Amino acid sequence: PAAFRTCSRLTSLTLPNSVTTIGDSAFDGCSGLTSVTIPNSVTTIGKYAFYGCDGLTSVTISNSVTTIGDFAFAHCTDLTSITCLTITPPTCGSNCFYNVNKSIPVCVPVRSVDAYKQADGWKEFSNIQANLNEVYVYVVSDSNMDAIEGTGYYFKGETCTLTITPKYGYHFTQWSDGNTDNPRSFVVTKDSIFTAQFDKNTYTISTAVNDNQRGTVQGGSSTLYLDKITLTAIPNYGYHFTQWTDGNTDNPRKVVVNEDKTYTAQFDKNQYVVTVNKGEHIQSVVGAGTYEYMDEITLSVTAETHYCFDHWSDGNTDNPRSFVVTQDTTFTAISAKITSGKCGDNLRWNYNDDVLVISGTGTMYDYTQGTAPWMPMFKDSISSLVINNGCTSIGNFAFYGLSNKNLKTIDIPNSVEQIGQYAFANCEYVKNLYLGLSLEKISAKAFANDERLIYITCYAIEPPLLDESAFVNYDAYLSVPCESQADYKVSKGWKLFNKENISCIGAEETPIATDDVIVSPEDDKATLVWPADDQAAGYSIEISKDGVVFCTLKFNAHGQLIGIAFAPSRGGELRTMQAAEMTANGWQFTVTGLTPGSKYAYTVDVVNAQQQSIKQYTGEFTTTGGISTDWNQLTDSPVDRFTKIIKDNHLLIFRGDKMYNAAGVLMK
Repeated sequence: PAAFRTCSRLTSLTLPNSVTTIGDSAFDGCSGLTSVTIPNSVTTIGKYAFYGCDGLTSVTISNSVTTIGDFAFAHCTDLTSITCLTITPPTCGSNCFYNVNKSIPVCVPVRSVDAYKQADGWKEFSNIQANLNEVYVYVVSDSNMDAIEGTGYYFKGETCTLTITPKYGYHFTQWSDGNTDNPRSFVVTKDSIFTAQFDKNTYTISTAVNDNQRGTVQGGSSTLYLDKITLTAIPNYGYHFTQWTDGNTDNPRKVVVNEDKTYTAQFDKNQYVVTVNKGEHIQSVVGAGTYEYMDEITLSVTAETHYCFDHWSDGNTDNPRSFVVTQDTTFTAISAKITSGKCGDNLRWNYNDDVLVISGTGTMYDYTQGTAPWMPMFKDSISSLVINNGCTSIGNFAFYGLSNKNLKTIDIPNSVEQIGQYAFANCEYVKNLYLGLSLEKISAKAFANDERLIYITCYAIEPPLLDESAFVNYDAYLSVPCESQADYKVSKGWKLFNKENISCIGAEETPIATDDVIVSPEDDKATLVWPADDQAAGYSIEISKDGVVFCTLKFNAHGQLIGIAFAPSRGGELRTMQAAEMTANGWQFTVTGLTPGSKYAYTVDVVNAQQQSIKQYTGEFTTTGGISTDWNQLTDSPVDRFTKIIKDNHLLIFRGDKMYNAAGVLMK
């Protein structure tokens, strides 16, 4: 306090902005001061601060002063003007303007004139007026403007700073005069009106998916605040849209843009139904149901007894069947009759085109009535039975009840040693039976009820052990090796056959291999000799004249004639006991009924078990002339062996004192 008291020579005063208080009596009695400007940093003017400064002519009080102490400007008798820049009249102490001319102009802020006229210490002045150096800074309101700072009254020369705060979603772009500063500072020189300009913000709408393999999203972009855009979730095949990550399930989805944001689409796998229809004789199905896209599943089916799975409706044959689910799918399981399988440890059976083939080696399984695997399905359709060499035993009930009308011949191969009980019983249409060289035993009822069985050929030198119940028709014709004929007539079981019906067959010779067919033609017949083949299941000979088939002869692997088919003009089909004869050069057979002096063509086919040709011989021959045996030349004496003659262009067959036609019907 009283820092410069009575410094009468002090004529000018500059106070720095760091001064906040002018102390009591600081310039008391400084009569040399003529003017004082209180800086904006000062808030308090102390008591007697300028007391008696009678040289002061003007005082400017800054806008920061809030308090003026007692007698602060007392006896400043030469004051001609006071300028106070504070909006709110500073509080005046007692007699702060004592003995000061109250008619001098007191300039105050325009908006504060009335306040000063009513304030203690100020209202004593009669000439309170608006400060002509004060100007107004104004910013025109805008709907996109949230707040403005810095507008109002300023004294010329003051610095004004305007700060614009835009509403959410907008941004300041420039002032109406082109200035782009925000905040904007400038020195006030006049009343000023500004307009702030705004634009909408640009926001980026991004999109994403929970799995890039499942789908995509269209519609993401950068766009203005409050614009509307549409987002569309597009699932890939096998998937479907479920929701956006915020729980919204609209698709397409309309979005009002108000911020940078990412929308993520969630996709799930589709569910597909796999349906399996059970075809006829399909018992059960495993694996059908509802699955997700790309699930790998396995279907399996079980067929009823005697049936097997064959294929699916789309042609696939896998069972079990594995596949990847990609759509609703329907399959139908198709069954088939079991046509092959085991019938011995090393034997297999196969059924195809009405032919049942037993192949392999060893002993056949024993069965009970109707349980042999081919019986439930095929017992009525088997027209040909082929038992290949290698099988050593025919099982019990193996072929019981084969009842196809075309199954007339049973051929037991040389490898079979034993025929089981009821093995061929109730094969009611069998007419011819050929028993191989190695047969040792025929069990009880093996051929029971085979009443049509009338031709039996047994090649075994030693009569097989024969149960007396094995055959039902002991009046059948029996052919056995000549050297064993007497043994058969006295052997157990065999001796039951009518001795007059037991004839002999020539002992078989080991053939000499030949690569060609030898033909010896006569007037009305021709003898053919063709090579024996170890791989053959049979032989077929076709004789034709002028392109027209005269006859077709079928032989089994043992040379027995099992079928004759004549040209239509001759008619009929013959199944007889006749056989080809084994010679040094192969099988030999004489074809009769030919026309003398005529040219014929022949084809010899070596066939397998399926009657497919595995080797073929072809050639031609010409008959000489005349019929070798005339009906009128035939004696009445019975013959021991088969004899064939032609009478009136019809084939007749003699055996003993009986005569048969080409169809095997007894004539006399």
